[in-house]
Amino acid sequence: MTSRACGGQNHRPTYRAVEYLSINLSLGILSSAITVARLVFKRHFSASRRYGADDWVVVATLTVGLPCAVVNHLGLIRHGLGRDAWTMSTDDVSVFAMYFYVLEVLYLVDISLVKMTLLAFYLGIFPSVSTGRWTRRLLWGSVAINAMLAGGCVLVTVFQCRPVAHYWTQFVDDGAAGGGWCIPATPTAWVNGSLNVALDMWMILIPLFEVRHLRLHWKKKTGVVIMFLLGTFVTVVSVLRLAYLSSFDASINITWDYYDVALWSTIEINVGIICTSLPTMRLILVRLSPGMFGSQDTNATATATATHSRHSLPFSDPDARRQTRLSSVATTLRDKDEERRASVYARLKLCI
Repeated sequence: MTSRACGGQNHRPTYRAVEYLSINLSLGILSSAITVARLVFKRHFSASRRYGADDWVVVATLTVGLPCAVVNHLGLIRHGLGRDAWTMSTDDVSVFAMYFYVLEVLYLVDISLVKMTLLAFYLGIFPSVSTGRWTRRLLWGSVAINAMLAGGCVLVTVFQCRPVAHYWTQFVDDGAAGGGWCIPATPTAWVNGSLNVALDMWMILIPLFEVRHLRLHWKKKTGVVIMFLLGTFVTVVSVLRLAYLSSFDASINITWDYYDVALWSTIEINVGIICTSLPTMRLILVRLSPGMFGSQDTNATATATATHSRHSLPFSDPDARRQTRLSSVATTLRDKDEERRASVYARLKLCI
C-alpha cells in the first residue's frame, strides 16, 4: 500500500467496528429467532401443520446468512473493518480484502434467496387452480429472472479479477504480489444493485395487481396490500446501499471506505429475512392475543362470492333458447371467476 499513499491521505482514527458488531449480532439474532418461531408455528400450530416451499427457501436463506455473520466477525471486523488502513499492516489489509471478496459472493446468493422466498410465498397464495394464468406465468418468469440474475452476478463477482487472488493481493506492497487486473467494480455493483431494486419493485406489483380483483371489504383489502408492501422495506434498504457503492473503485482506504457497503449489505439481508416472516409473525400474535390482533370474519366466504340471479326464458322461441345458453355460459364464467377469487381470499386470510 505504500505506493498508494502518494498525494497524502487524511487519517481517520475513529474505530467503528463496535457499532458494526452490535448491529450484525442484534440483527442476526433477531432474524434467526423470527425464522425459528416461524418454522415452529408452521409445523405445530398452523392449519396445514406442514412447511411450504417458502419455508424451505427461508431456511436456505438463513443457512447462507449464518456464514455471512461469521465472516463479518472473524474476517472483516478482526482484520480492520472501520479502521484507517494507513494505520494497519499490508497483510491485514490483504486478508480483509479476501474476506470481503467471500462476503460479496455470499451476499449475492443470500439476497437472491430472499427474493425466492417471497416468490415462493406468492406462488403458494396464488395456485394454478385459482389464479389467472398470467399471474402464475409472471411469478415463474420472475423466479427464472431472479435465478439468472443471481447466477450471472455471482460469476462476474467470482471472476472479476485475473488471477482471482489479485482481488486481495493487489493491496500488498509493490512487487510482492505479482501482476494482475480487475474489471471496474463500481459499474458492476451499480448494475447488480439497480437490477435487484427493479426486480423488487416488479415483485411487489404482481400480487397487488391480483388483489385488486378481489371483492373484499376495503379494510381487508388494505390489510392484504400492507402485507405485500412489507417487501418495500427491503427495497428501501437496497436503495440506501446503492448510495455507497461509488467507493469501490476510487477507494485507497478499503477498511474504512467499505464500512458502509458492508453495513447496509448486512442490514439488507437480515431485514429481508425478517420481512419474509412477518405474515407468520402476525398469525403468532393472533394466536397469543386474538382480542388484540385477531379479526372476526364470519362473512368471509360471502364477501368473496356473489349470488347471481338466473332468469328462465321460454324455450319455445329459438332466439330465447340461444339467449338462455349464452346467459348460462356467462353465468358459469362468472361463477368460476368468483370461485377463483374466493380460493385466493381463503389463502390470503391465513396471512392477514
